Amino acid sequence: MALLAVIAITGILLVRLQTTHVRRVAAERRTVLASVRDVLEQSELVQRGIDYPVLIGSYRGAPVTIAMIVDTLTLRTLPTLWLSVTRREVLPVTGPVDMLLRPSATDIVSPGERFPAQHPVPPAWPAHLRVATPLDGTANLPGLSAALPLLRNPRTKDVLLTPKGARVITELARAELGHYRIVKRSKFNVKLSVGELTAILDALCAMTEGIQRAAADLHGVPAPGGGA
Repeated sequence: MALLAVIAITGILLVRLQTTHVRRVAAERRTVLASVRDVLEQSELVQRGIDYPVLIGSYRGAPVTIAMIVDTLTLRTLPTLWLSVTRREVLPVTGPVDMLLRPSATDIVSPGERFPAQHPVPPAWPAHLRVATPLDGTANLPGLSAALPLLRNPRTKDVLLTPKGARVITELARAELGHYRIVKRSKFNVKLSVGELTAILDALCAMTEGIQRAAADLHGVPAPGGGA
């Protein structure tokens, strides 16, 4: 009987420890975006269990979604935590154009692997850049040169343009080396400041505005407001 009591008590303690751990992890992950939610108007923070949360709202007149993506597939590098920032607005592109920096066979943040058409990159554009579209797609890179400031940022991984908006993926954190070596689990020391998020959002807005101006100049018509 005493042994059964010890087993029961041990089980209860383990459940409590696990519950406490889950709550702590969820709270830590929620804090990353909760601390910057005032950057967006009408913001809402959504979190399921201990997953990283998603922040939705609007910025400079257009809907915005901010999320975090854990990448553990890339070989020979520490797991990476990516920041995904999407702005939804009408853009003058005929279909998806994906611009991926430092491509590898295990990229999880780019839809470019599903896009069979790859396009030559101008010499002045960043090296190690893959530009891809669906098979019948086009990539008017001179008209998309407003993406260059983002593409030249060393933290940028991917820029995706579609007729319905734009998304940029940037590196937010790398897993802690010691913790990963010992337990083979990713632990990120994540910090995102209001200034950092604002800078990414402003760069995204500048890119979409530049693309709209280039299209308007080409057709000789005034550029739309673009929600900016």
